Amino acid sequence: MGNVLSKKATIEESVYNTDKLSIVPSTENLLDFEFAISNEPGREFIAREFLQPVKEHYDFIIIDCPPSLGLLSINSLVAADYFIVPMQTENFAFIGLDNIMTATRKVKDRMNPNLELAGILFVKFQYRTKFSQAVLSNIMTMIV
Repeated sequence: MGNVLSKKATIEESVYNTDKLSIVPSTENLLDFEFAISNEPGREFIAREFLQPVKEHYDFIIIDCPPSLGLLSINSLVAADYFIVPMQTENFAFIGLDNIMTATRKVKDRMNPNLELAGILFVKFQYRTKFSQAVLSNIMTMIV
């Protein structure tokens, strides 16, 4: 995806196709993307512009974002219809979730009114611990 966003290749040129899956891998160019576009007007819409021509060819496009709310993640949210939040059941989980939900509300209000939460994916979940069960219970009451 780094080659696409840095305009070194088109998205069509960057796709690797298998029988049931197409992948656009990340490249080292992706690391420079945020810095390179930091002063560009409309920088939040770049990923959406690149994905638009190929969107109709796929049932789903999944974008794996870094665990930060930088320009890469914001670009992905602007391009998305839905988002999934991976979350560990740990002490600071609520802070991270609150930050993500605040950012996504801003993206929805300002740039992508169709953006919706598809769900929370609990990772490294240990159902036997009371703490994990408490986190799960609290999250369920927050999002329902």
